[in-house]
Amino acid sequence: MVSNNDSGCSAGNRVVNTQRYVLFSDLHGDYKSAAEFTRAMYGFRSDRTLCLGDVFENGDDYDESRTLDEIRKIPHLRMIRGNHESIFDEDYDFPKISPQNVEYIRGLDTQLRDGNVLATHSSVREPDRRIKNEDLAFQEAGYVFGNDSSLDFLFFGHTHEPVVYSYDPRTHNIRTDNNRRVLIQEGLKYLVNPGTLGMLGQGTSHTFTVVDQRGGEILTYTLDELRDMNLRMRTIRHFNLEIMPNLKGDAWTPRTLQPCIEKMQKIGLDNELESVFELMRSYQTEEPFRRREKLDEFSSELARRLGDLLTPSVQKNYSLQHPLEVREAELSSRH
Repeated sequence: MVSNNDSGCSAGNRVVNTQRYVLFSDLHGDYKSAAEFTRAMYGFRSDRTLCLGDVFENGDDYDESRTLDEIRKIPHLRMIRGNHESIFDEDYDFPKISPQNVEYIRGLDTQLRDGNVLATHSSVREPDRRIKNEDLAFQEAGYVFGNDSSLDFLFFGHTHEPVVYSYDPRTHNIRTDNNRRVLIQEGLKYLVNPGTLGMLGQGTSHTFTVVDQRGGEILTYTLDELRDMNLRMRTIRHFNLEIMPNLKGDAWTPRTLQPCIEKMQKIGLDNELESVFELMRSYQTEEPFRRREKLDEFSSELARRLGDLLTPSVQKNYSLQHPLEVREAELSSRH
């Protein structure tokens, strides 16, 4: 079964799609990873988040149901069935899986069409086969893109290893690209596997992939990298929304800054923020005639140090203003 979701527009016979996709697959009941991933997805830039199947393992563990509960909280989520979801085709009870989740899984399709994208769990050509090497990817590309030239991307999972294959339909050449960043080139077709987000203890990294058609790139990240990006985003957002607005009211004092330090410490970036905390602890209120000058100097240096947390990956994946920009806006608004 193929679910259709028309997010593209047609230019002649060409489907134009400028979506930014987040892809993940093969959690296999790994609730801890699912919960962490879901939390970090709030605020993450994505038009579509696609789960490519195998959320479950055997359907006999409460954590499997909790895993699905978690990922269903992700904004703009679409999911397809993997081979492990086929257990729910059987006509018997699943006492450790909620009835709502059983009904949800049974209503899923095995493929999803979205503009110039086709998403599946394994091979379209041979549904039980893993696309695990370049030869099999070549066969898959010829079959999928040969039957529908309007497709530019095939998203799949099942092998637990992240990989991008680029296929040229004019020359029928295919290339394996294991780089974490792949530039999307006009005229090429892409087969993209995000790897496994779960599978604890299997010797694989917890990975997911961003396919940014607007930005023209395919990016693969680990769950550890996502955790770091999310902590940096939360720290900067806290500064921008809760600390910097007090600049207008001269409310910054050693006493009022200490709770800010404690709250930022709870976010969990102590090592990266040590110079920030040191600066905040050193702030002393000056005599009234120098207080504004001192506050301006202090806030500028504080915003600059916090801005160092804005790595390219954070800027790419979260919509955040630089702390120095927020500071300038606050200073302008007080006049």
